[in-house]
Amino acid sequence: MDKSKWDLSTIVGCRKALQAGEISAAELTGLYLERIRQNDSGLGAYLTLCETEAVEAAKRVDEYLAGAVVESNFMEQFLLAGIPYACKDNLTTKGIRTTCASRMLAEFVPLYDASAVERMRDAGAVLLGKTNMDEFAMGSACENSALGKTVHPLDKTRSPGGSSGGSAAAVASGEAVFALGSDTGGSARQPASFCGLVSMKPTYGLVPRYGLVEFASSMDTVCPMTRTVEDNRLVLSVLAGKDPRDMTSLALPEEWYASLKKESLVCGLRGKRIALAADMKRYCDRATAENTVRAAKLLEEAGCIVEEVSLPSPEHALEVYVILTAAESSSNLARYDGIRYGTSGSGDSYREMGADARTMGFGEEVTRRILTGTYALSEAHGGKYFHKIKQVQQNILRQTEEILSRYDAFLMPTTGSTAFPLAVGEKAQDRYDSDRYTVYANLTGLPAIQIPSGGDGRLPTGVSLLGRRYGELELYRLAARLEEMLTGANRTEVCAYGGI
Repeated sequence: MDKSKWDLSTIVGCRKALQAGEISAAELTGLYLERIRQNDSGLGAYLTLCETEAVEAAKRVDEYLAGAVVESNFMEQFLLAGIPYACKDNLTTKGIRTTCASRMLAEFVPLYDASAVERMRDAGAVLLGKTNMDEFAMGSACENSALGKTVHPLDKTRSPGGSSGGSAAAVASGEAVFALGSDTGGSARQPASFCGLVSMKPTYGLVPRYGLVEFASSMDTVCPMTRTVEDNRLVLSVLAGKDPRDMTSLALPEEWYASLKKESLVCGLRGKRIALAADMKRYCDRATAENTVRAAKLLEEAGCIVEEVSLPSPEHALEVYVILTAAESSSNLARYDGIRYGTSGSGDSYREMGADARTMGFGEEVTRRILTGTYALSEAHGGKYFHKIKQVQQNILRQTEEILSRYDAFLMPTTGSTAFPLAVGEKAQDRYDSDRYTVYANLTGLPAIQIPSGGDGRLPTGVSLLGRRYGELELYRLAARLEEMLTGANRTEVCAYGGI
């Protein structure tokens, strides 16, 4: 096969090559497994490689293709047939270790697949392995993993972001065509920004959370991480849909799902109203702010009306997120006592065994958040403190939706800087600041998409569009047009990783 003829780093390119019979699923999977064997020891994207399972899955796809007339309707039904992907290690995989990058679950092998993993399999995707992350998804650098460190594909002295850092590094380095991550306050969009990728945090409930190990249940979201906007749309169209095993999952009209999957992303932008986050210089480095303004100007040149608007409660949103997620995590992680779940502890009583298991099993960041959350929920406040924080969250939701009633999308930096250096004595709270913009989508449950916005000459920067509830298709259209206009600016960052 003439590999120069096909872009095998994208879903769209792989689908074309497979449909044309220029490559088999087994060959495609083999190319990616070889890339992982060559590169991952220095990158650390994967915690568990599913080589045997991937080869067998690819062979099954080829057998099916050989016995079928491969027409467009087949490829529409099996949108991801033969496409190799990576999965964050907080999504359960039947018979395959799921660790959440924690000593507490270091040897845990689930008996069932997460909804997202099931849907990938049903669409024909080939799982290459489970990717590294911050422990229990608590972190912004992929440095809180108890099982190893992941580094940035372009600069080994820097972080790929977190908590879905392994997923981002795998796609950016050419070790997977796409990946699944999770996003509770920016955990997929921030590493996508650092690594020059696209990530959509969908409307809360659009993608079922069944099998996603809980961090903060009211904000946790499964997210696709891809190289292009069109690839991202394809993965989300497979992930989206009601699951009776998750009572928070949404059942939208069939027409909505059909439009997400099939409608063109090409559209005119004239008259679209875009709110641009004001006062960016206060929270962003120069390159990030300038690239965000450039994106706004390009949208304006394409016919959009762009106006500066202040984000709701910018001085409180991040703090509200930190407290709410800490409170929910302290509740969710209470089950890991070494008796019901997790690594066993020693002692003469249940209390002693649980304390020992949790001391050994949880890392510093997880412990910090559990303690913070327990205090926030404690009887010392009579519940009033937590309720006040929830009221502020509701105010942020109302203000954000009021802005989006007047504008089609809210444009903002994804994070305030390029990828930061690996920790050298920094305080943990300094990392929290990278979620300052991303938390709005999680606090409100609204969709937001990150796309590359250029770089600082060495590393990528990212920009996000926050949209109305169930407005994923509109965001994809805006992002696809912006992606096209930014192609020249993104060429260095996106292509430097080298596709297959």
